[in-house]
Amino acid sequence: MGIRLTWTDPNFGEDGHRIYRSTSTMNPASLPSPLATVGADVTQYDDGSVVDGTTYFYRVSAYVGGVEQVSDEIEITASLFSWTPADLFD
Repeated sequence: MGIRLTWTDPNFGEDGHRIYRSTSTMNPASLPSPLATVGADVTQYDDGSVVDGTTYFYRVSAYVGGVEQVSDEIEITASLFSWTPADLFD
């Protein structure tokens, strides 16, 4: 079981992307610690640590040094039956 996040990467020269996850809405000005960090030009992340029936909120950011551009938030409920694709940065 898991959730697959995908996004379009319109950025040039980013250092990488940070994936944020919470079980409640997130304020982009005070995000929690990242769930994961992936490299530049990566456009997919598989979150395999979800619990069936739990609702998660995700944001993905592109960063260069200390500057970060954060996506809109999406809400997904984990399902035991299949991977749930979620598009960010559309």
